[in-house]
Amino acid sequence: MAAPGGLMARAVGGFQPEGIHVTPWQYTPQGWTMLVSWQTGDAKLGSSGAPPQPYDPSKVPGMVKYGRQQGMLDSTATGKTDIVYSYKYDGRCGGNTYQSPIIHHVLVKGLSPGATYSYVVGNPGDGFSKELNLKVPPAVGQLPLRLAMVGDMGETPYSARVVDNMVVSDSDIVLMLGDLTYAGNHELEMQLANNKLTFAAYNARYPGPPLLKSSPDAINVSPNYGSLFLGSGGRFKNEQWVQTNSSYYSVDVSGAHIVSMSNYVSYAPFVLVPWGKDSKQYSWLVADLASVNHGQMPWLLVMVHSAPRHSFVDHYKEMEEFMSLYEPIFYKSRVDMVLSGHVHAAEITAAQYNYSVDPCGVVYMTVGTGGTAEGPSRSFIDAKPPSYCKDPSQFDVPDYQPSPSGRALPTFQDGLLCPASQPKWSLFRDPTMGHGLLTLHNSTHADWQWYHTTDSRGKPTKQVWVIKDPDCSVGAAAQQQQQDS
Repeated sequence: MAAPGGLMARAVGGFQPEGIHVTPWQYTPQGWTMLVSWQTGDAKLGSSGAPPQPYDPSKVPGMVKYGRQQGMLDSTATGKTDIVYSYKYDGRCGGNTYQSPIIHHVLVKGLSPGATYSYVVGNPGDGFSKELNLKVPPAVGQLPLRLAMVGDMGETPYSARVVDNMVVSDSDIVLMLGDLTYAGNHELEMQLANNKLTFAAYNARYPGPPLLKSSPDAINVSPNYGSLFLGSGGRFKNEQWVQTNSSYYSVDVSGAHIVSMSNYVSYAPFVLVPWGKDSKQYSWLVADLASVNHGQMPWLLVMVHSAPRHSFVDHYKEMEEFMSLYEPIFYKSRVDMVLSGHVHAAEITAAQYNYSVDPCGVVYMTVGTGGTAEGPSRSFIDAKPPSYCKDPSQFDVPDYQPSPSGRALPTFQDGLLCPASQPKWSLFRDPTMGHGLLTLHNSTHADWQWYHTTDSRGKPTKQVWVIKDPDCSVGAAAQQQQQDS
C-alpha cells in the first residue's frame, strides 16, 4: 500500500520495530551467532534543495531480549551498528532526496544449535516488537537440514503467498537466490546522482556473513560494497577496491557448505565483481572448494543468481561462458547442487555434466518463483523455440549478462542449439510461482519438494530425490572429468 509521497505505508508507528529478519552469521564451538536486523522510523522523501534531515541513530539504540521460554526473556544483546543512509535522485527521477529509517543490526552469540528461542527487538524508551520465535540451525556437521529456497520476489500478492507458504513448510534456513526487490532496476540504483552510490539500500539492510573468519563481528553495511562505480568507461580499474563480502562468500550450515557467487561483470556504467580466470573471485572459489572437509560437510551447494542449466526460453544459455570456466571446477570439486533464480519458473535437473546425465555431475535447481510483478516464464525452449534455434547466428546474450569476452558463446548438443523436446536431464519444470524445500536427510540422501502458491498450505505438488553415487568421490570425479576433457 502506498503512502503519501510515494513511500510504502508502515504497519507500525513512531520508532517501533518492523522489517525484522535474522541471518546465520557464524558457528563456533560455543554455539551459533545470529545477526538480528530491523528498522525503525519513517523513511523521508523531500526536495534536494531542502533535503530531509537524517535521524540520529544514537537516540534509538538497538537491543535484542531473548530466552529459551516464551515470556522469559532473561538475556540481552546490544549492538553498535545502528545506521542511516541517504541518496539523491537525478532529474529523471524527480530530483528528490531519500532519507532512510534507522537500520539496526545486533549479533546474538552463543545460541544452542537446534534450539528455539523467543525474542523481541527495540529498546525500553521506544518500545519493543511483539514476541517472536527464532529456530537456531543445527550444529555444523549435523543433519537433517531443511533449506527453503526462492528468488525473484518483489512485492506482489504472489510474493506474500510464497512467504506464507515458506513459513508453513518449517525450514531451518531460507536461501534467497537473488532479485529480492525490483526497485531502481533490480537495486542497481542507476538513477543516483550523488557520490555514485550503488547497493546502498540493500547493503544497509542485508549485510552478508563475514568473509574473514578472523573478523567475526565485522558488519559491513557501507555502499559500493561488492560493486564499484567507475564512470561511463566501464573499466574495472582496481579490483582491490572492491569489498567482497556481499558479492561472494561461503558459510557452513549443519552438514552443508554453502557458497554464494556473483555471475555479473561489467555492466556500463557499473562494473560489478569479475568472475574471469584472472579474478579474485575465481581464485577464492578454487581455494574455498578445495578446503571443504567432505567428511564433516557432505553436501556442497553453490548459489548463483542466473540459472546455468534450464529449458525455458527466458535467459536461455546466457551462462555458457560462465559455465565453460566453472562447470569443470564444480565437477572436480564434487559440488552437489547449484541453486539459482533469474528464470521465473521452477526446474530441477538430474545430475549432469555438459548437458549429459552423469551420476557424478551436478543437480541444478532453478527457483526464480518468488512472485515478481514481471510474471512467470511460461515458454519452454522446445515448445516455442525462438528464431535463433534454427539460425544460431542470431543468438546473443543481453546487456545485463555480459561476459569477459564480450560475445555470445552458443553451445550445441547433438548438433542443435535448442532441444526438440524436454531434455532427458530435465526432471521437472513448472512455469508458475512458489518455493522449493530441500531437505538434506543424511550424508547421501536429500529430497527437493516444490510448493505451488495455489496449493493447500503445507502440501508439496512434486518431490524429487537426490541420492549420491558412492563411487563419486572427489578423486573419482576429478579423474572422470580429466578423461572427458
